[in-house]
Amino acid sequence: MAKGGSNVLILHNASIWPGSGGEVLPARSVAVEGETIRNVGPASAFESESGRTGATVIDCREKWVIPGLIDLHVHLVWSSGEDPARLLTSESPLMTAYRA
Repeated sequence: MAKGGSNVLILHNASIWPGSGGEVLPARSVAVEGETIRNVGPASAFESESGRTGATVIDCREKWVIPGLIDLHVHLVWSSGEDPARLLTSESPLMTAYRA
């Protein structure tokens, strides 16, 4: 991974699965600025992007970029103790999230 000085991140040369039933898009790059996707296109179009913007570039060759996934399967209480509600209210939210 090359380090840059801006808040632009380029995921370079990845296979992109659009998640819409379309075909996988090989050799693509994604430019992310802050929390916003700014551009997606052929990897060849991004070759000089890091030099111009000082972007951080991650080589994603043989890797995939996919739409965001949400884990809807969560265990909030691992203990089978007598009062799971007490456990949830007696520990910090960080510890509850960790144990989930």
